[in-house]
Amino acid sequence: MMSVGVETVVTLSLTVLIISTNVLILLMLFTTDMLALLNKHFFVSLTLADLCVGLFVTPFSVWTTVFERWIYGDRFCHVEAYVAAILYIASVHSLAWLSVDQYVALRKPDRHASIMTSTRSSCWVAFVWATAVGFCLSPLFGSSTARYYADAYVCVVDWSSQTAYFITAAVLLVVPPLVALGFANVYIFTSTYERDKAVYDRVAFELAPSAVSNDAGAVLVTIESTRPELYAVNVIVGWVYVVVWLPWCILQLYCYLTAASAIDHNQRSAASDAVAATVTVDLAALHFWLTWLAIGNSFWKFIVYVICFHDFRTGLRILYSNYIACR
Repeated sequence: MMSVGVETVVTLSLTVLIISTNVLILLMLFTTDMLALLNKHFFVSLTLADLCVGLFVTPFSVWTTVFERWIYGDRFCHVEAYVAAILYIASVHSLAWLSVDQYVALRKPDRHASIMTSTRSSCWVAFVWATAVGFCLSPLFGSSTARYYADAYVCVVDWSSQTAYFITAAVLLVVPPLVALGFANVYIFTSTYERDKAVYDRVAFELAPSAVSNDAGAVLVTIESTRPELYAVNVIVGWVYVVVWLPWCILQLYCYLTAASAIDHNQRSAASDAVAATVTVDLAALHFWLTWLAIGNSFWKFIVYVICFHDFRTGLRILYSNYIACR
């Protein structure tokens, strides 16, 4: 039986938004110079990871909400869960490296180009994706399975079959980038940041091209650096990442603990069963909204850039004028 509800609208809308916004970001990156201060290797890695979520993960949930069941088979559910895991791991690592790159640019502006070289950045991106794929290869072709997360209409890794492996891998894979992300982002609250930012706030001057060509004297124009603004924007993107994923993680921990408690205390009265049924319905809706809030992180960074980053908005106008409006 087919039905179209709120869940279908949400999953379809987020799928379209994730794909369209990340394609726009890539087009702007390669057709304009407005994002020149970003490390393209890490930024492209982050954007491609988010784009692939919209291409290879969320579209299957749209039809799942229509049929209200997983229609693609158990094996595809297994593969789909690990594809999503690879993309999310690559995403958080790319975001961490992007923040570290901006941190180095502010702390050591004279050495940034030699520290974060193109070759070194490419190697780190390759390492990020190789690590994400390597983490998933063993359980993907081993005894681990995935399960259909019915409340959220997605397939997720069933870590209970290899608990030790997944806990160890999570500590080694997720904790380091989160620590790096936190360290780079806390820097914005320090006096050192204010001192380093002052270097970029000084007014820089250069000769206007017209004055040079006409030998009409030195006409000075102000050149403002957007490096501190870009760093602040990346900090906000990092905060958004944590804010949208933290509620889902807390919910999963709560469900795990309550399920373990229910095994030990499985005697309930009739009245408590009625209350439990109501709570279960509410939790089902909470699972859906918090899961898709987290998945929507692949789109939220576009909103942050539009609101907080002047050069990004300028790039959108240039992209519209040159390639969309055909003027």
